Amino acid sequence: FAGSSIVGSDDSSVKGRTLSFENEFKLAQSGNRRTKRLIDVVFSIVSLLLFPVHFLFVKKPLPFLKNCVLTFIGRRTWVGYIFDSKELPPLKKGILAFNGVARTRQTTLPAENLEMLDYWYAKDYEPLQDIGIILKNYRYLGG
Repeated sequence: FAGSSIVGSDDSSVKGRTLSFENEFKLAQSGNRRTKRLIDVVFSIVSLLLFPVHFLFVKKPLPFLKNCVLTFIGRRTWVGYIFDSKELPPLKKGILAFNGVARTRQTTLPAENLEMLDYWYAKDYEPLQDIGIILKNYRYLGG
């Protein structure tokens, strides 16, 4: 399998990054962006309609209600980047990161690894991944 990628870094103390000439991000494609927004809106509407049930299952139900409203009106997205980056397709601030951790919670992974997670999320975006991340981490959608 041949490709036009290089793995390397500018500094010997930094792990290598993949540099590719095929730098098309699936998340930048308009169809995927519309699908991502549709997932956000549908999940928000269903969550708002079933809100009393969430008191039993979500750790912080009132912040979850706020997140539902912010996502519905387009100020947030359920799954977003860990870091803000100008190199990646723009996204609203995420409630959850691609690794399933709420943005408000701390993680022990190095920043370089988290930046690569954001890169891979944008490059290999699949709508079913978003649905899986949301459902798997449903309890933590309140922040």
